[in-house]
Amino acid sequence: WLTWKRDQRRLVQVLEAGGGSYWQQGFGAHPIYGARYSHEWDVGAGASLFYGVSWIRRPYDGVGEIKRAFFFGLSFPLL
Repeated sequence: WLTWKRDQRRLVQVLEAGGGSYWQQGFGAHPIYGARYSHEWDVGAGASLFYGVSWIRRPYDGVGEIKRAFFFGLSFPLL
């Protein structure tokens, strides 16, 4: 979602969700699914800042495990 924009600067909110199946020998197939929410700030001249949270459930040795994470980063053109 484009939340804010002014000239070359903007804020975008991103919500992603996905799922699938994971198979492990000796434990069979189990569902894997997760979600991620982030903000992406384009500050001009190709530079951007992003941060957010993620949540994923995946099986390990037949038992579902949940991982939560916070992430952030900065990207900019080299030339």
